[in-house]
Amino acid sequence: MLGMLGIAAAYVLVLRLGFGIIPARIEAIATVFGIIQMDLFRREKPAAFIFSILYCAFLAWWFASIGLYGQVAMRGAFIVINLFGIYFWLRPRIVENKELEPTWLPNKIRLPIYGAFIVIGSLGAALYGLRASADWLYALMALTGQVFISKKKIDCWVLWLAADTFVGLPLFFIAGSWMYLLLIGFMIINGFVSIKLWGDEGRKQK
Repeated sequence: MLGMLGIAAAYVLVLRLGFGIIPARIEAIATVFGIIQMDLFRREKPAAFIFSILYCAFLAWWFASIGLYGQVAMRGAFIVINLFGIYFWLRPRIVENKELEPTWLPNKIRLPIYGAFIVIGSLGAALYGLRASADWLYALMALTGQVFISKKKIDCWVLWLAADTFVGLPLFFIAGSWMYLLLIGFMIINGFVSIKLWGDEGRKQK
């Protein structure tokens, strides 16, 4: 985590000194909370949900200022889902004295969900244009991932990885959200690592 924060600080200096770009303060603060919550989620720490709530609140404010209203709506819903996530992660520990273990979704649920996103993205691009459809598609994919992580489904990392790589990178580059682009880079790396860690743990439970 400290390494990622160091890279983020160096990135801000490069943007400012090399390109004259000064990231908005609120975007920089959201990035810090985003890095912290990524690290905690990967290590399965319930405190991740608290930092995720802070991260979402600052991001909603930032996205409203640059007109990405799909992201604003998504972050508001994220805050509610995070509250459920705290409950689902802590209840087994408190009531049953055991941890909620990572598991995969059944194929009969996973495949239709992934297919639906492909169809929604294609139709949205055809009907409303790339920027508007990418805004809402990214919001929907990220929101679904947040629902999955609230129940410790490993699919959350797969879905976020796809959203960040194929939708998030071009969307936020066009929007000029430079700090969030850096965060997406971290999220992509973290996604690969987390799929392996959670997947290995899930196999041990079988």
